[in-house]
Amino acid sequence: MNHIYLIEDLGLILMAASLMMLLTRRLKTPAIVNYLLAGLAIGPAMGLIQETSHLDYISETGIVLLLFLVGIELNIGQFKKAGKEVLWAGFWQMSLTCIAVFGLAFGFQHPLQTSIILGLAFMFSSTVVVVKLLQEDRSMRAFHGRVSVGVLLLQDVAALAAITLVSSLGGSAESLDASMTTILVTSVGGMGMLIGFTWIASRYIVNPALNWSLPIPGMMFIWSLGWCFLFVAIAHGFGLSHEIGAFLAGLSLAQSRFSSELRRRVHPLMNFFVVIFFVVLGIGIKFNLSATMWLQVFTLSACVMLLKCLIIIGVLWKMGRRKEGSILVGMHLAQISEFSLILIALAGRKGLVTQEIQTMVAWTGIITIAISSYGVFFRKTILHWIQNNHRLCELFQWAEPESKSHSPLGETTKNILVIGMNAMGRDIVKQLASRGEMVTAIDSDPVKLKDLPCNTLHGNIHDWDLLDSAGFSKAKMVVSALQIEEANQLLAFRSHAADIPCCVMAPDTLVMPALLELDVSYFMTPFADGIKRQKAELSKRGLLDK
Repeated sequence: MNHIYLIEDLGLILMAASLMMLLTRRLKTPAIVNYLLAGLAIGPAMGLIQETSHLDYISETGIVLLLFLVGIELNIGQFKKAGKEVLWAGFWQMSLTCIAVFGLAFGFQHPLQTSIILGLAFMFSSTVVVVKLLQEDRSMRAFHGRVSVGVLLLQDVAALAAITLVSSLGGSAESLDASMTTILVTSVGGMGMLIGFTWIASRYIVNPALNWSLPIPGMMFIWSLGWCFLFVAIAHGFGLSHEIGAFLAGLSLAQSRFSSELRRRVHPLMNFFVVIFFVVLGIGIKFNLSATMWLQVFTLSACVMLLKCLIIIGVLWKMGRRKEGSILVGMHLAQISEFSLILIALAGRKGLVTQEIQTMVAWTGIITIAISSYGVFFRKTILHWIQNNHRLCELFQWAEPESKSHSPLGETTKNILVIGMNAMGRDIVKQLASRGEMVTAIDSDPVKLKDLPCNTLHGNIHDWDLLDSAGFSKAKMVVSALQIEEANQLLAFRSHAADIPCCVMAPDTLVMPALLELDVSYFMTPFADGIKRQKAELSKRGLLDK
């Protein structure tokens, strides 16, 4: 009967997560906090779910897919171009935070092994939270967006190493020293072989396989999942963690021209499993912490938020970067990560930390993620308050407003986006390019993007990340040659919201009223125009009455 309880509990978990998102919608609470609160509600608060062992494998699948997605998003070329700001800011933030938290934990009389794990866990910031905040604010391309994402990519690599280390440890107090030799002997060799296989696959296997799967609907998605779990199985065979196998599988796909499309297709499935992971984690959180542990929660929360923010600001200022942008980077990265919760949960399963420590870290995550998110939400008010406070202005050396030439949003691109590379779309692109216009062509079929005299992007327009990377919010105009009514309505809606002129294909007059309500600027009516030209030509030849 376990399968019946599994289905019931899954349904309850998803309903609780959805309800919590609705209840906190106006408060703009981060999704991870909502999932943890949903787990608290149906677990410790109401007692609707008390046993979660039958959900562990499902929730762990979410972490495998999360790291698979992180690997896909890790563009090595972009990482190299991120600059020394990212390397120095990321290095000093992780190092100093780890040392400070280790010192605090050891000062609170936690065992050495627990203090080390807490130091490792708390040095990461939340990729999920920060990227979501940047996407909502349309500031991924701003200075603080680029630096924040670069630091997060660096931290993701470090988090992977920490997860691998913890997963290799045993459960005794002496396991840290005893396991290091085993890690070096058994894991490093397997890691090297798996990295070598990743490199070979990215060069010689991935692109031909994806090209083969492209004509079959849904095959690319199924193949990519199979590829992920193949790496997981190989990693397991080498004695490595499932997470590192998933990450390397994603990394092997990251350099493919299909990476953005794969990210879009895997993301919804990953979201489903990650919801289950964090709700199950919330179910395991207890309220009955001692007064001493609550003091540690608030002390660690304050330490992490202030220290991470001040380290980032100090490093970027030392390198001569913008004051406002530096503060925004610090505000975005002032929380612990979903990887912190994953690392502590993994350490708990290995017997390295107690349930009370896991609960303490979970509460610290809820507090730091919530406060940092609200800080970003009210960032304009905070920056304005700093600028109008004379003592803080002297501290921040904010004597006068910064030059507008350093605006984090950059300049308007004046780019024309053309969606849909059918015969009409390709002809529009070529004519616009011949007139000297900056054009970006977008299509879900990479074959149709070949030999075009402009920038091209492969992907689906339902993916906002794709449009954002094309510079949608600053485009000169959006042109859709698609004959898909739903897609054209979506483009018209987004263009109207961004105050961008929009021209769409109207196969017939029946679709025009709905598009006119969305304030479409221009229509292309090839079928109606073709009929008019045919009628005019027939009339000219005397074959049709005028």
